[in-house]
Amino acid sequence: MNIDIKENNKKPLMQREEFKGKVSFKGAMPSRIKIKKEIAKKLSKKEELIIIRKIKPFYGKESADIYGFVYDNKKALEELEEEYMKKRNSEKKEAKENSEDKKSEEVKEEKTEGKTEQPQTETEKESKEESKPEETKQPEKEKKEETAENKEEIKDKKD
Repeated sequence: MNIDIKENNKKPLMQREEFKGKVSFKGAMPSRIKIKKEIAKKLSKKEELIIIRKIKPFYGKESADIYGFVYDNKKALEELEEEYMKKRNSEKKEAKENSEDKKSEEVKEEKTEGKTEQPQTETEKESKEESKPEETKQPEKEKKEETAENKEEIKDKKD
């Protein structure tokens, strides 16, 4: 990965530097974190003070334009940057751990929900059987006899 910083403008009132540049890479586009580490090395600044606002890759090419800020101190970064941008530029280890914890909690909840269902009592089973049509309540032998009779009737109608 090769980073070329084209512009670097100091903004003293905002306590930051604005930079624009180009990233060249082989294969897949590097993550925002990897780009941030390379910029920190190139500008000899701390990683925590760098915010990459925009990465615009070129279709079909192994390069992208980048735009971001390097803050003078942590206080200025906290005051000026929006929360989503700070989260986007932070390492994702914490986010992954939180999502894994949530997933395990969801699985536990699903398991406990399945266990909380109590078995049906005999009265509940009887009430369900009563609500069924009468044909389903009849014993199997009677059903077989009816089906045999029905078959004979169907044969007689065909002839």
